[in-house]
Amino acid sequence: MRPGTAVVAALLAATIPRALVAAPALSLSAELGPELDTNAHRTTPETGAQVSSPLLRATLSAGLKLRLGLRHVLTLDYGGGAKVFMSDGARSADEGVQLGGASWGIRTGRALMWVSGTYYDAFQRVSVRDFRSGSGSVGVNFSPGGGAVAQLSLGYRGLEYKPLPAYSFHGLTGSAQLGWRLTSGLGEAAVDWDLRVSYAAGLRVFAGDVTASPGRCQVGTGSACTEPEQRTDLHHGLRAEIAYQGPAELSFSYLLEANRSNSYGESYTRHALALKFTAHLVWGIYLAAKGTLQLSRFDDPYLVSEVSTLSFLTIDDENRSSLVLQLARDLGERFSVLARYGLYVNESSAQVTAGATDPTVTGYLRHTVFLGVRFEYSR
Repeated sequence: MRPGTAVVAALLAATIPRALVAAPALSLSAELGPELDTNAHRTTPETGAQVSSPLLRATLSAGLKLRLGLRHVLTLDYGGGAKVFMSDGARSADEGVQLGGASWGIRTGRALMWVSGTYYDAFQRVSVRDFRSGSGSVGVNFSPGGGAVAQLSLGYRGLEYKPLPAYSFHGLTGSAQLGWRLTSGLGEAAVDWDLRVSYAAGLRVFAGDVTASPGRCQVGTGSACTEPEQRTDLHHGLRAEIAYQGPAELSFSYLLEANRSNSYGESYTRHALALKFTAHLVWGIYLAAKGTLQLSRFDDPYLVSEVSTLSFLTIDDENRSSLVLQLARDLGERFSVLARYGLYVNESSAQVTAGATDPTVTGYLRHTVFLGVRFEYSR
């Protein structure tokens, strides 16, 4: 063994417990099937004609959890997905994603201290809304008893918005969460109630300059303009959620999201209500439903860019009001067949004009219909 290799091996042996106290926990899942998307480019009547197209969707995810020694836990996750459109007019919207994460936890008494990192990358044939994001954080989970769990974290995040580099940003992040679990009943009649309240904030230092209000621009321009000052946002989110787990599963959440920016047109307040429901119907068929209603208020008379309304979500998420319904039935221990329908419309929004608010809802409509097979494995 080379001297350098021996030194590295000695350091690892001294700092990382090698004995597994339990078998590794492994999970795998995959989904494959055709889908119909009635608005492949996600356009509004103002931005272009809608293109409807069938496509092939595939997703894959894997997770591994290792307990090392009596106090250490290592968790690794990786996933990916792709959408390939069949119509020529929609091929530019072909999309692929990959995402991964890793965390290391050390338990001391009732506390779990951890460090984690995540990575996400979306790439389209023609880049319209894809981005690359990475983050790292440290935190602690504490269980004071009585079913309560508290979490504190501090981290750093960077995001590259590929279509418009000026909207790339980086900055510190922090969050705090408090949750309670209450159990009632015994045996098969037992039900759980979970209540969670969390707050998260992030400083976003952008690569681009600020946009000035029309009043600060040269006379006669009639529109906003940029100024040589770095854009900086402070993004907040306060969420409350209550969940029920019994014969059926039900959760309701409320999110208050606020963005305060030194750039014109980028400050807003958003309210989001979400309801999730899962229940068994008949013949082994399960129904899952998720509905989201968003209402926003923008601080300036009009929006400079649609990017200001984006929360940079994943391939299967939409920052809009939506309704998703899914029917699934097991075909065996690891396979199931499912049908999923999604409806997406613009959030309800208003903008400030001379101290009053005016509705500014633009037309947006998108339907998706998916039929596929799902594979799941865990041990």
